[in-house]
Amino acid sequence: MAVATFIPVSDHYSFLKRCNSKEWDFFATAASVQAALLDLAQRVSGKRFKALHALIVSELHKWHPRGAEAVLDCQGFTHGNLDMQSPVVKDLLPSDTLGLWVLWNLLQRKPTFEEAQAARGIGSALATPLHDWWTRG
Repeated sequence: MAVATFIPVSDHYSFLKRCNSKEWDFFATAASVQAALLDLAQRVSGKRFKALHALIVSELHKWHPRGAEAVLDCQGFTHGNLDMQSPVVKDLLPSDTLGLWVLWNLLQRKPTFEEAQAARGIGSALATPLHDWWTRG
């Protein structure tokens, strides 16, 4: 799902075409896993979440050597930035922080104000399809 979003998102935010698509695949996938985890945390008890989180982290190691590290970094970024007011994105949403995290990692620096305007679109493209993933049959 994350891989398939690169073309439509980069068509909308043309500066992303300068980014490495393999890097997009990695960081967008990690952000998508974090989006799914955010949703899961709302649906199960804390004890159950910890058990499932540990299982998911172990599977991330199998997916990519830096997979678990990236998702954990995204978690820290997401939680840390939801508590602050952003001068870049008005009325910061959880998905906005996912988009900012992807941008920061793709660009390997803090996004400019103009670049950061893509955060909501990126975060929404990655989080929306996973919103009810845990309840699909």
